[in-house]
Amino acid sequence: MSAEETFECYLSCWKVALRELLGWPEKETDSWAQRWKPSRAGDLTHERAMWYVSTLLIPKRLKQPGALHGETLPHLAGRIQSAIDYGPAIGDEELERAHGKLPAGEWLRLLMKTQEEQCAVGNWFWELHPENYDWHSARVRINTILGEYGESLPDVVEHL
Repeated sequence: MSAEETFECYLSCWKVALRELLGWPEKETDSWAQRWKPSRAGDLTHERAMWYVSTLLIPKRLKQPGALHGETLPHLAGRIQSAIDYGPAIGDEELERAHGKLPAGEWLRLLMKTQEEQCAVGNWFWELHPENYDWHSARVRINTILGEYGESLPDVVEHL
């Protein structure tokens, strides 16, 4: 994909994610996303789509020095990104058992098969189909992480 195609793909993901997780209307997401336009920020292909929004999901209080009690802001953002990208997966046990026991190519095929299956049922996030994803479960996982610090995502209000 070109940088422009990646931006458009990610923008569609961000619109769904930020609506579901923060209650943002499309106009707000469009405005925020301008910083990532290929002509302004270069190529987006180095990170997955949810990497770009994970820090937006961290309440301001937790961004203050000393608020994270030994955890860094990038680590917390990474945990939140993982909570979005990878939900509970049926088949994880098979992957874990096979890791290190199968040749790398076979294990990679098993991983790809599991990823495809999990994305199809909405357990894992896939940039090409954000509308299929289980956003409610992602909110629960994110709120569990933020709850460690007495925080949560804001309640989402539908914007028409």
